[in-house]
Amino acid sequence: MAVSLWGCTGSREAGGGGVAQTQQPSASGGVAGLGSSEDAEALRALKELDFIELTQGPAVLERGVSKFYRELGVIEFLDAYIIDMPPTAEFISGAALINSGIANRYFHADAGTEGGTQHLFENRLLQAANRAIRSVPPSEGVEVLHDAFFEALEECGRDSPWPDVELFVLHSGRGYDARFDRVKPNPGLSYYEFSELRHECALYAVTYPTLDSAVRDELLAPQRAYFAKEVLDRLDNELPVVETPARYQAEVDELRRDGW
Repeated sequence: MAVSLWGCTGSREAGGGGVAQTQQPSASGGVAGLGSSEDAEALRALKELDFIELTQGPAVLERGVSKFYRELGVIEFLDAYIIDMPPTAEFISGAALINSGIANRYFHADAGTEGGTQHLFENRLLQAANRAIRSVPPSEGVEVLHDAFFEALEECGRDSPWPDVELFVLHSGRGYDARFDRVKPNPGLSYYEFSELRHECALYAVTYPTLDSAVRDELLAPQRAYFAKEVLDRLDNELPVVETPARYQAEVDELRRDGW
């Protein structure tokens, strides 16, 4: 069951990278899309879960990042979300990849041969991307991407139903997790709501709303090329080689031909 904190979406302009949602808080500060008592009960149950339950158990399937990944498929998920985050936002992109990998395992737990092939393929690409984000070479303009991303992330948090929330902390030029027990003052904010807020604000921030689209694409081009190279190299050369499912064949062919 999808439980969303926001109802607005937007898309990146044509010619840029992937398509990412943009999110804005509801005016009431409530949860959109909860039209029944069953939905409300599902939300209450999610709000009672702690960090371990939401990241390492089957409840990870109810996380927004997991649903986004399942909806798009692994290649579009990487294109729309992961590979455009600045290297200094690894605490978000890395966690998103890990949570998606755990969700992938639960999703395909009872799958047959076809599902198993897809599970292995998706897992290989998630792992490749996770390693790539830790080794993106420095490029000109990375500071501009950093500033624009974290400015948008902070703005989104301020415009949320919890305007005092700390979605991140900056230290020595990098972003890090803000300890949830120090989030102030946000009475009634559960870890589930906190994590969903940061995920959806990251979807907004990764569109770099304050940058001109041409400037944004030029600055992102080197790291997008790096991700394509790393992902394809591991897909082709890492043992054991995994089969490309029919669902992804056209996307892999396009990635080989055009890159990201």
